Amino acid sequence: MLNDSIDPEYFRTIKKEYELERVKAEQRLIDIGAINNIEPPIEKSIDVLVNIDMLYLEGTSKTKNNIIGSIFPGKLEFDEVHFRTTRIN
Repeated sequence: MLNDSIDPEYFRTIKKEYELERVKAEQRLIDIGAINNIEPPIEKSIDVLVNIDMLYLEGTSKTKNNIIGSIFPGKLEFDEVHFRTTRIN
């Protein structure tokens, strides 16, 4: 607008459209924050990671399977004493 490449009316139209988009985006962020309180899941996740060794040692076979599956998403292959996987998560 300053160097006359956009006329003032077009500039106001664009500014109005983007202002509306900005307000909508801010509202979505506020709504997400109100619905999804992220702190409790993060604290629980940290607690699980800090105590993963005890969870594995004291856990059921399903718990152990979930822990191993989260580390090794592919199948584990056992060869007598050793094991391997093609992918590590």
